[in-house]
Amino acid sequence: MISFVIVAGMDVLEEIVADEPNLAHLGVTLGSDATKLAISMVAGALASAVVVAAAGTFTLPVVVVAGAGLLGALVVGVGLDALDEHVGVTVWLQQRAMELEVEVVESVPRPSTSAGDTIRPPGLPDIPPAPPAERQELWRRSRRTSCGRKGTRR
Repeated sequence: MISFVIVAGMDVLEEIVADEPNLAHLGVTLGSDATKLAISMVAGALASAVVVAAAGTFTLPVVVVAGAGLLGALVVGVGLDALDEHVGVTVWLQQRAMELEVEVVESVPRPSTSAGDTIRPPGLPDIPPAPPAERQELWRRSRRTSCGRKGTRR
C-alpha cells in the first residue's frame, strides 16, 4: 500500500509537469502500476510462504520471512517493469485511451454559437434573459439576510 502511494505520487507529479497533462494517460499509468504492484505483492507473499514451508518449522525469525517476501516482491516487480518496458503494454494502453478520449469528445455535438441560440434542455419554453438592471435588482434581493434588512450580507 505504501509503495502504491509513493508510485502514484510520482506518476501524478510526472503528469503535472508534462507538456500536455492528460487524465486518460494518468489513469492508465496508475492502473498499470497498481496491477504490477499487486502482482509483486502476491509474489512476495508466496516467497515468504515458500521459505516457511522449506524450513519445515514456524520458528524462523521474522527478519528471514519478511526478507524473503521483500526480495521476492522486488524481483518480480523489477521483472514486470522490464517486461512492460520491452513489450510496451502501458504505452499501448495510454495511446488507446487517448484515441478513445478523442473519439468521445468528437462524438459529442457542439452547441450552436449563433446569436439567437441558447443552450438549454429540449422542451423548455423560450424565456428571454432579464435586462441588466433587472438582473442587478434580483441579485440584490437574493443577497438580503433572513432578518429582512436590505443591503447587508451574512
